[in-house]
Amino acid sequence: MLTDAQRQVWKDKGFDVSTLKHREVLLEKVASYNPESILDVGCATGPDVCLYEMAMPNVNIHAFDSTEGDIEIAKKLLTRSTFETKDLRKYLKDIPSLSYDVVVSNGVMMYYEPHEIVNLLRIAKKAVIMSEKDPYTFNILEYLRAIRHEPIITKIDASIRPSWAENGFIYEVCL
Repeated sequence: MLTDAQRQVWKDKGFDVSTLKHREVLLEKVASYNPESILDVGCATGPDVCLYEMAMPNVNIHAFDSTEGDIEIAKKLLTRSTFETKDLRKYLKDIPSLSYDVVVSNGVMMYYEPHEIVNLLRIAKKAVIMSEKDPYTFNILEYLRAIRHEPIITKIDASIRPSWAENGFIYEVCL
């Protein structure tokens, strides 16, 4: 999906090269929903947002993270998307229902309480995509099934991201 030139731009921005293949798999899943809008939950300095901007230049992308320093870096590196410093637990509750086509998290929800996933589902129109280590603080798959959602599951193996090979998964909840 990305060209070699786009991969080089991503690398030149200083993002962690060891995570690129994993992030490209996540990008393909997000792009498959043909979104007009994306919310990146816990975006850090914006490595995923950078890929979304390059691969989907006409998509409205909003991202947030609780670390102000990371958001300031993201704002400098990526000028097309909008970024905010927000606390996930408070912010998600304030977002109106069905606000974004795709809501995506990468290594974020595993640190929060399972009920926060309900807010992701509430604000997404087409899909929620979570790339997480599972189980971590709770079992995401068990929780999704308990609230009657059967996700599409992609196992993250060593060829995609060695450090997540044991317990990394991408969960796609189609809405």
